[in-house]
This record gives sequence, structure tokens and C-alpha cells, in this order.
Amino acid sequence: MNEVIEYGEEFKSLYSSAKVRLGEVLCSKGVITLPLFVATATEDTFLDGKIVPVSIPDEELLGTGYSDFEFSGLTLNAESHLTFWLYINALSQKVGGSKITVNVREMLPHIGRVNDDFHIYNKYFAEFLNRIRHTRVRYTIKSKFTTIDSSLIGDFEIIGDGVYVIHLGRFIIDSLLKDSFTHKIGIRKADNVQAGLTRILKDKLSVMIFKDSGVISIDTLFAVLRLKKKNKAERDASFKLLNKAINNLKDKKIGFIVSTENIKPGKSITGIKFTINRNVDDKGFDEFDDEPFTFDQPSESLPAVASVRAPMLPSVVLDEQLAKIGAMFDSIGINPEAIEAKAIQAERIEAEKKEKAISSLSSAMARKANKQGMEG
Repeated sequence: MNEVIEYGEEFKSLYSSAKVRLGEVLCSKGVITLPLFVATATEDTFLDGKIVPVSIPDEELLGTGYSDFEFSGLTLNAESHLTFWLYINALSQKVGGSKITVNVREMLPHIGRVNDDFHIYNKYFAEFLNRIRHTRVRYTIKSKFTTIDSSLIGDFEIIGDGVYVIHLGRFIIDSLLKDSFTHKIGIRKADNVQAGLTRILKDKLSVMIFKDSGVISIDTLFAVLRLKKKNKAERDASFKLLNKAINNLKDKKIGFIVSTENIKPGKSITGIKFTINRNVDDKGFDEFDDEPFTFDQPSESLPAVASVRAPMLPSVVLDEQLAKIGAMFDSIGINPEAIEAKAIQAERIEAEKKEKAISSLSSAMARKANKQGMEG
């Protein structure tokens, strides 16, 4: 999981053709469709600290293009956790590799927050990393006869106050290159989309409905939204939540859902026909509405903006993996320090190449945020 992966020309071609802007991230249809994140009342809602295994029967995924879905890990919310995950993947896509440095202060304007929010969002981000590092996802892309099976991220290190080095691993790049469909979504939640369930329903409908109209079964909706349905009471409560999210998306302030029609061949609703408006204006998504990012954009075209860096602290690796690797090398008579020295030298060369790209991206974000602050 700590292998540094260069995303390569196939990814760059896919990414460039998608015309992804600074406030967006490119995701596979599978990543958006499947229930990696769950809706909660707020980002402060308590989440259990137990590893949760989740699997979805294939019949409940009929029509999605995916099967064999399994999730194992700590529950991740569709509030700050989802936003953080989209941000770190957007950053990795723009530098074209799986190893990134995240400065929470520089991230704040990207997620609709200001510098005064640093301490609380640094706490949220640390919690997010400690939860997502335990998560593994497996699913099959039926049209490609291909299975994705990977942790969502690898190891990470704290190198300063709110500054993290993160290894993302293979999940995001494999999910993009092996799927048949990709879709751009905003990193931050749109200003006019408040509730977490409303947000993820909108994203899922945008990839599950072909053209502008389509029918989705209730079982599939409940499965991809991870709504409870063990008994009648849970199912009724989940229907209320689903209907509220649908009505939110119908509201004229959003206008994403144009109309719905319940499919009811008998006494029970078996599906819903949705008609959607793909041209809806997502207020809040155009804060960083610059020209689409291109990999050959010269960094000198972006004026330098000083970024706030926290004082450097000794690196802290937040698990026992390196100790285990060292013990393994000791047992077979290989000097891990010599290997580590070579690895550090290689990483420094790689870091010098990527630093310009990361600095340029952060400068563009800061310039935009500063400009808007002055206009405000």
C-alpha cells in the first residue's frame, strides 16, 4: 500500500479529456454508486469504533453494472469524511501520483471553510485518516470481468501541525482505469445541498440514470444508500428519509429532480422512476471555477503565493508496519537501514519533482480564495 504509484499516460489522457476543474475530482461510476460513505445527521454524529463488515446481495445491485460488493472497515460519514476523501484524491490526480502532502490550512478554502476553522477541521481530518486506514473495499465490474480489491488508503505520517504525508495506494487509480464510466463531482458539498443523504442521492442518481430518466428499484436504492431495512419499522423510517432527500432535490433551490413516479404493481412500491435535470446549478461548486487542469501547464504561469506552513516535527508513523518490516529483514539477515537510506534518497528525488506541482496547485487555490475574500 505504500508503493509510490505514477498514474501514467492512460490516466492523464482520461483526466484531461474529462476537463476536471480545480474544485472537482474524477471518480469511477462504481466509486460513486457503491456505499462507501453513509449519511449522518451532522459531521459530529457519533460513529461506532468497531470494524463493520458490509456485503450486498447481487440481486440488489441489478442494473448498476456491479456485483460482489464487500466493505470492511469503520463507518465513514457522507459529511466531512466524504469531502476529505474527495479532496485527497483530487490532489493526487493533479500531481499524477499516489503519494501526497496535505496541509489542512491549504485545504480549508477548498472545502468551504476559513482559517478560523483550522483546529476543529484538523481534528476531523485526523479522525478521518484513522478511520479510513482500516477500510477495505471489494467489488466486481461486470462489463470488464474485473474485480477491484484494495484498501482506500495506505499509511500516513504527521510531519507538522496539520500537515500529513499520505500514501493512497491503488484503489482510486485502479477504479478509474478499469471501469467503463467516469464522472466528475464537486469536492465540497454544494451550498444548496445540506443533508448528507441528499448529497449522496444526487451523486448516485447522476451516474445510475441513463440520459435524463430511468427507474431504480427500491431494493437497489436502499442498498446503495445503506438505508436500514431489517424490519417494517426500519424500512418505514428509511422511506421517510429517502422521501425527504427526494423532496430536497425537487426543491426549486436545487431543481435536480424534475419529477418522480412510484412503480407500484401491487400494494408495495417496488421502484421509482426519476426524471432529472443534469444542467442544475450547484451553488458553491464554482468557487474555484478556473480553466480545466492540464498536466503540461507550466508552473511559472502561476504566481507564487506564500503558504502558511506549520513548524516541522519529527515524523511519526501511525502504525506498527515499519517495525514489522524491520523485524522481517533482521530475521533474513538484510540491513533495513541500508534499504531505508536508498528509499529515502529515491523519495527525495521524487519529492522534488512533485513539489512544484503541489505548490502551484496550492498557490492557485490561495490566489482564488484571497481574491474572493477581497471581493467579499
